[in-house]
Amino acid sequence: MKMRTKISLLSLGLFAPFFAFAQTGSLMSILILALRITSALGTIFGMLAVAAFFYGLARFILAAGDPKKIVEGKNAMIYGIIALFVLVSIVGIISFFQRSLGTDTYTPAVQIYLPRV
Repeated sequence: MKMRTKISLLSLGLFAPFFAFAQTGSLMSILILALRITSALGTIFGMLAVAAFFYGLARFILAAGDPKKIVEGKNAMIYGIIALFVLVSIVGIISFFQRSLGTDTYTPAVQIYLPRV
């Protein structure tokens, strides 16, 4: 088979559940489902980034003079911080464009309610 045919069949197989769901729902319900899935994935990736940072911190503290383990701990902490920075930057960029276009529908996972004065 040609490469184009393989890609077409693969993409049809991947998106078939969306087409089946579209018969019972609307396009908006599919988009809402996709947004919920990406929001959940963002939360999971954030937790993994924080866990990577603390794993590197624990490895760094427990190294007890072993230079190789110290370097591995520092690298894990750096990768965790970079992952957190990327995640927060993506959320900030998306929020900026939503506010610019007037479609500010982003609801954070944790909401803080401050009393009005």
